[in-house]
Amino acid sequence: RGGHTATLIGASILFFGGHYYSDKKTGYTYLNDTHVLDLNASRWIKPKIEGTPPKPRYGHTAVLAGSRILIFGGKGAKSMAFRDLHALDPVKMTWYQGPDGAGAPSARYGHTSTLVGGNKMFVFGGWNGKIYFNDLHILDLELMA
Repeated sequence: RGGHTATLIGASILFFGGHYYSDKKTGYTYLNDTHVLDLNASRWIKPKIEGTPPKPRYGHTAVLAGSRILIFGGKGAKSMAFRDLHALDPVKMTWYQGPDGAGAPSARYGHTSTLVGGNKMFVFGGWNGKIYFNDLHILDLELMA
């Protein structure tokens, strides 16, 4: 598996998405599953998930913002780049769809995202398969609450 995200939450790491090479005929298989590594118990957990997870993808980003993991962008099957935002509550293991709308960064993967000041998600760079981006977008999480 590659292109997944790994988010540290206390003594656990939550892994989401990614892809792997199946074979010449199938090519890559894109994933939207969630796994948790319990660092204290040294064991893997496959949690029961509620809500609708993001479409399978790799090259997305994840940030821990308060009590939610935010997933942005990525690339899926058929070279489809995403510009969607999703939130996972890691306690309830429930997915929530983020807002659609104007001002969202264009579809991209291979970008970076960082939480700044506890309430702003900075998204920088990436590409969509044709265009490399050198732009910065700031998502104010307080406006989403």
